[in-house]
Amino acid sequence: MNRIIDELQTDPRIHSIQYTQEVGTLLIHFAPEVSHDLRQIEEWLKTFDTLLNSL
Repeated sequence: MNRIIDELQTDPRIHSIQYTQEVGTLLIHFAPEVSHDLRQIEEWLKTFDTLLNSL
């Protein structure tokens, strides 16, 4: 999970990431000043999927 968090934190549009090990959740806070469209969200999901598949 640390690899995923490290990779996602390189994106300046992400404000913070919190992982809760007890339940396995990942909470991503996006920077409030950035507008997010569906394409950007899909890009993040693809990145996340790629990282998960490489573990």
